[in-house]
This record gives sequence, structure tokens and C-alpha cells, in this order.
Amino acid sequence: MQSLNDLRVKIDSIDAELIKLFEERMNISREIAEFKEKNGLSIYDQDREKKVIENNISHVSDELKVYVEEFVQCIMRISKKIQSKSTNVK
Repeated sequence: MQSLNDLRVKIDSIDAELIKLFEERMNISREIAEFKEKNGLSIYDQDREKKVIENNISHVSDELKVYVEEFVQCIMRISKKIQSKSTNVK
């Protein structure tokens, strides 16, 4: 069994990667907002959000599905906030 410290080091490494990926995702989200603004599209796309959630929960065990759904919804909520702040799209 690994020590608590070893396990925490692994968690810290995973967290660092998650933050890096989160920042990358938000940067792409800004680009999407610019596209939507130029093309007269709304930030909120119910069908897209449903597909994103379904796709992501399909990759995890049943016991984690509800948590992954919550996680993805949170990320999308933040993404929509960033899109709203970076453009005039609502």
C-alpha cells in the first residue's frame, strides 16, 4: 500500500493536469464564443450540452456517472459565463 503522501503527490499531479486542460478548454470556449457572435448563434445549445454529457458519462462506471454529469455541467456553466463575458452573445 502506498503512503498517504505518495497518494497526495499523485492527486496533485492529476490536479495540475486538470487545471492545464481546463484552461485550454476555456480558451477554446472563447474562440467558440467569437464564432457564435459572428454567426448570430446563441451561447446556450441544449442539444450540444446533452450530447457532451451523454458522451462523457458513457466512458465511466455506473457509480461515477452522476458525478461526471455534475462535473461536466459545472464546466459547461463556467464556459458559458466566459463566453458571455468575452462577447456580446447571450
